Amino acid sequence: MKVLFMFIVLLFVASCSNTLTHQEKQTVNSGELHQHIVRLGNKLFSTSRSIQLSESVAVGTFLPIKQLSGKDLPEKNVFGHKIQESFITIGMQAGLNIIEFKTMPSIKLQNGYDIMLSRDTKELNKEINAKYFLTGTYTEEVDHLIVNARIIELETQKVVAAATDYIPRNMMMSQQKITMNDGMIHRN
Repeated sequence: MKVLFMFIVLLFVASCSNTLTHQEKQTVNSGELHQHIVRLGNKLFSTSRSIQLSESVAVGTFLPIKQLSGKDLPEKNVFGHKIQESFITIGMQAGLNIIEFKTMPSIKLQNGYDIMLSRDTKELNKEINAKYFLTGTYTEEVDHLIVNARIIELETQKVVAAATDYIPRNMMMSQQKITMNDGMIHRN
């Protein structure tokens, strides 16, 4: 219990220490989205009773709930990846042992850039040494998204922590005034 309390305090301190510079204020939607994920992380981590900080956690992509079957999965799940990246940052700042399972065995030098992360399963290690998997889903509503996060113990497939939060839809839009959702036009 002391470890959980210390974890929550560290998470709170880490989230409070983020101040925006002038340049970062131009991307305020991304920053505000991250703050919503910090709030969701606080809820999630406060429900976890059995996780020790030394135990490894892999963070997965959050998927649209309508597409859990894998069919019609969007080619670019930008929102799900943003949530994943924020949880990696939040978890590290709070002291969790985060495993980056998208790491290739070596750095790949390309023309003009270098990479070490991949989503191509042929380039990744076959085994992931993680005890827990942090993942979730989101549901698109007219004016907000419902984001559900959970931590699953991989060995038992038991959900050891869960939380839900609501994120205003305008966090996902880049200054657009009109959007299309399920064939309907929505104005902000």
